Amino acid sequence: VHGIIKSKKIYNKKMEGQNWNYVILRSNPKPAQGPSEKKADLVLRTALQTGSEVQSTVKGRKNGASQPAMSIKKLMETDDVYVPDTVSFEFRQALQRARQAKNLTQEKLAQMINVKQTVVQDYESGRAIPNPMIINALERALQCRLPRNKKKQS
Repeated sequence: VHGIIKSKKIYNKKMEGQNWNYVILRSNPKPAQGPSEKKADLVLRTALQTGSEVQSTVKGRKNGASQPAMSIKKLMETDDVYVPDTVSFEFRQALQRARQAKNLTQEKLAQMINVKQTVVQDYESGRAIPNPMIINALERALQCRLPRNKKKQS
């Protein structure tokens, strides 16, 4: 029994310097309220308590920007089907010719530009949605200029 008490004393002495308080970490700490905000809250509270008339304004988008809820509502009401643009036939043919001229397989070309083989396959088959970063990487790897899709005038 004497040995256990002695070990508790040692244990307690070792743990005396420990801080066992809880620490709360936040990614975005709340900003401190300035004196003007506190004063505005006080004025509002006293006006409401005394029964005075209070006018409030809504601050939001400027220049009549559309609200997201309205645009979603419009999208839900339309029956249009959106079809994304894909690479053009000229682009597909130029990509295949340039790759074959360099004696590269789709897999080796994909490794050169750090993408999966299916990405190159999609570009050559016309299923891919054009990504300028991938097209630039293809042009650098094949050392040629590939035709771009023309931008539609709206």
